[in-house]
Amino acid sequence: MKTILSFIATSWVLLEVLYTMIERYGLSLIFFDTLLGVLFIIGISMLAKKHLTFNVSNFRKSYKKILIVEDEPLVRELIQNKLKDEKSFRVTHEAKNGKEALSLLKNHKFDMVITDIDMPEMNGIELCKVIKRDYPGIKVLTLTMFNGTDQLKSIINSGASGYLDKEYMDSDIKSAINSVLDGGCYYSRHMLILFKQMLNKADTLNFV
Repeated sequence: MKTILSFIATSWVLLEVLYTMIERYGLSLIFFDTLLGVLFIIGISMLAKKHLTFNVSNFRKSYKKILIVEDEPLVRELIQNKLKDEKSFRVTHEAKNGKEALSLLKNHKFDMVITDIDMPEMNGIELCKVIKRDYPGIKVLTLTMFNGTDQLKSIINSGASGYLDKEYMDSDIKSAINSVLDGGCYYSRHMLILFKQMLNKADTLNFV
């Protein structure tokens, strides 16, 4: 803004000097009009560039970036379609397994990772542990069709902020993402029931 104001002030002084010279020596006004037009165009261009840069910067900061890690293309497409109209967050990158995800994490900034658990090369539990160790600011939401006591223990111990069952993903995914991004946790309803059952058994309190 200071640069634009400085340009306006300088242009005004230059025009005043030039107009005084034209009046004093009876010079043609054509050069004055041409210079006035050029300065006007330059000024408008500077204002437009400043406004565009400001809007683009705000747009980039206006939504949370999500990385999807899923080996099934159809599931990735389903998530993309479900979230495509969201303004507060969006899927910016995809990976087919944990190793691909780690490569993306080295070169891009994300606010959340939504990862499948059962994947080749590096599964979601292993990926989550690495993220929590190396990228503690990134939220992780796990995604799978499997459910059971051992799996729930692994999810809790991995540091993930929640578990979303693929069976209920279509209706629950937005609520899950918002809960986790807001600093909370999210577990599918039947997983919460399973968790309560675990707590009712003394031998399951020491998670492996």
